[in-house]
Amino acid sequence: MGEITTVPLTKATRDRLRALGKKGETYDELLNRLMDVYVNRTVEFEAVG
Repeated sequence: MGEITTVPLTKATRDRLRALGKKGETYDELLNRLMDVYVNRTVEFEAVG
């Protein structure tokens, strides 16, 4: 694993992230999965438009 950093979040944001995560998934894995979905959908949308 690469260098570890700390990202300040409100407890509400942390709880929203936690609710989106899969059992055993780290925040790093969760955030990367969410970013992948965002990028893929953005690319698909731009290709249509």
